[in-house]
Amino acid sequence: MSKIPQEAMPVVEIIRKQVPKPEELPLLHNRGDIRRRRVLRWKESIGDHIMLYSPLGLLPTTIYAAPSNAYESGLPEEMCDAVQEFIEWWDEQTDAQAAVDAVWGAGRSE
Repeated sequence: MSKIPQEAMPVVEIIRKQVPKPEELPLLHNRGDIRRRRVLRWKESIGDHIMLYSPLGLLPTTIYAAPSNAYESGLPEEMCDAVQEFIEWWDEQTDAQAAVDAVWGAGRSE
């Protein structure tokens, strides 16, 4: 696992303050892009739909399950670069426990 980029830390601080550490670990899901990457997401079934959430999608301000920019995450536009750094870092992670611990801290739960 790579270390969270310093540029992404303002986003991590917001996630830590607004989102309790999930009890379940995210699973690797196919991203659906041309490179067929797999990304860590939390899965939730809502009626006939399946939602795949990234950490930004767990924010109370978000309008998408896996936001791709500051607007979709409900964060201020001036955080655009930090949001992008966080998204890119998160989507490179494959070790769910290490990624969750990096964002929320090992053993931390609320």
